[in-house]
Amino acid sequence: LIPILGSAGSGKTHAYWAYRDISEKLWKKKEAGQLDIDDIVWRIVYVPSPPAATRILLHIYTCLINDIGAEIIDIVSKKLVERWGGKKKQGLFGKVNIDDVISNGIKEYPGVFTDCVKAMVIYQLDSQNRDIAEKWLLGSSLEEEEFKKLIIKQVIENDDICLAMLKLIMLNIDYPILIYFDEIESPYRMHGPEVERKFLET
Repeated sequence: LIPILGSAGSGKTHAYWAYRDISEKLWKKKEAGQLDIDDIVWRIVYVPSPPAATRILLHIYTCLINDIGAEIIDIVSKKLVERWGGKKKQGLFGKVNIDDVISNGIKEYPGVFTDCVKAMVIYQLDSQNRDIAEKWLLGSSLEEEEFKKLIIKQVIENDDICLAMLKLIMLNIDYPILIYFDEIESPYRMHGPEVERKFLET
């Protein structure tokens, strides 16, 4: 954590736009094949002060998806599903056994990660339920019938599930992600020290 301190109007938010500009220039160089040996491409995600004292992790997750784009889910899920055997075709008609891939994923990421693993595998391998899995991964609400199709028990809004998704993304994306929190003191101003402590602990 690197705090950026300064009085109002001193340019703290402007610093974010300067960093974003650097990041975008690096990505353009990468796409054009013009990177120098010392260049490291990275992304920056802007997180304004949370609108509420709860669901802070969902706020961060939503900012990540909005800033970088839903393709981050596609990139990470593809990488993980391949690692879990999603390319191995079995049987006479050469189909991938989705249950085996999910089982392999849960071995690597057990417990609270289970629903995240299921959603990512279904998103990549089950064309019939891909749209439902995408809705879940992007934080949209699902009908009860859709939950049954995914065999998923929890909503992504739960702090534990949200944190698990953030970890899966951060550990399996191929570049660093800088999260830029703006007005980090706002929870204290609006809700008091207890909420500020919870925010910082999160």
